[in-house]
Amino acid sequence: MSGQMQAAFAALVASLGAFLFGLDIGYIAPILECASFKRDVAHLPDWNDPHSKIPSGVVGFTVGIFSLGCIITSMPVVSSYFLDTWGRRSSIIFGTMIFLVGCIIQA
Repeated sequence: MSGQMQAAFAALVASLGAFLFGLDIGYIAPILECASFKRDVAHLPDWNDPHSKIPSGVVGFTVGIFSLGCIITSMPVVSSYFLDTWGRRSSIIFGTMIFLVGCIIQA
């Protein structure tokens, strides 16, 4: 594979990663309105009522925790520790595994 093809492939993989990250962040809103989420996670007594609402503090925490994880891991102090200790490849693999476990738990 030529250098240009490798660069194009790396750009494609990076853009797909960004797309999947945005998709993962974006589909939290429909999940918050799902009856099974209201029943199993929010423990609402009237979970089957389409007008039942999860308390705003719980919604804010649920949505904000995704962004908090992103902010913490993007800080140079945190990320540089893992990059220097484990190397780039191992750090990326570890982060991907955490992401995959989270996706499996959500499913």
